[in-house]
Amino acid sequence: MSVYKIGDIMRRTREELGITQESLCYGICAVSTLSKIENGAQMPSRNTFEALMQRMGKTGDMYTSFVSEKEYLNSEMKYKIQLHLSDGKFEEASILLDEFEKVFDLNDKLNRQFVTHSRAGILFGTSKEYEKIKELFEQAITITIPDFNIKQLYRFYLSSDEISIINSIAVIHDLLDNRRKAIEMLYSLKEYMDEKHVSLVEKAKTYPMILYNLSKWLGRERRYEESIEISDIGQNACIEYGKMRLLPNIIFNKAWCLNKLGQQEDSKPFLRMAYYTFLAMNKEGEANQIKKYMLDNYEEPIV
Repeated sequence: MSVYKIGDIMRRTREELGITQESLCYGICAVSTLSKIENGAQMPSRNTFEALMQRMGKTGDMYTSFVSEKEYLNSEMKYKIQLHLSDGKFEEASILLDEFEKVFDLNDKLNRQFVTHSRAGILFGTSKEYEKIKELFEQAITITIPDFNIKQLYRFYLSSDEISIINSIAVIHDLLDNRRKAIEMLYSLKEYMDEKHVSLVEKAKTYPMILYNLSKWLGRERRYEESIEISDIGQNACIEYGKMRLLPNIIFNKAWCLNKLGQQEDSKPFLRMAYYTFLAMNKEGEANQIKKYMLDNYEEPIV
């Protein structure tokens, strides 16, 4: 694919969405750099290209046949590090991340953000130093959004990594017993994902988790009606995007809130729904917890 076509794709997408060059490239590259890319005078790195396309609600994957050998290595190492983190292999992730830092230029904002984000993830998986972890996540987001403010999230266009970092900051706030701040952050992130240009891939990956956490935290704050409303949205999102892993958890959140509101008869069908969904997913432990909850609260069997 030629440089002209890459730049043309970016320019056409940006103009169709009504996004200014300044808003799109903020914190990633200079406006002059974006202008050169769009005019075919400069080749973007894969990191830059994907981040800019993600901010416009595109994955960028379909356009990256132009990658160099080093960019391919960059992408492969990132993928392996993320895979280790998701599998809980934090020592392996740390070793590979050390190698990544030696190989790639950390003056590149996106490389530096990835390293900082990953370091925070490793620390999160291996310790309870939540203040330090929060500082690392906050450092990561301010690399590309220097004046980050959750109350003004509408001002920005976010990449997949930026969305993930903000979600992680909210989780840490909850663990630090600052649940109201965590709820505020997830409401802002939900509103962003509802109203801005977010790819279906990103929404399917992140949206159900945001709604699950939000419904859980609202319930703990005794904001039961709000929690039920978010649970309904979350249930529909899991089905719409085919992301069923969190579906029974979200259904249980609704059942729990209905019980707290004194609507026991309305709660029971959702408890049974969550129970059978867990069983269908071979999660017997979670299913047994719901069975116990049913007996403890209603003194009747789940089946």
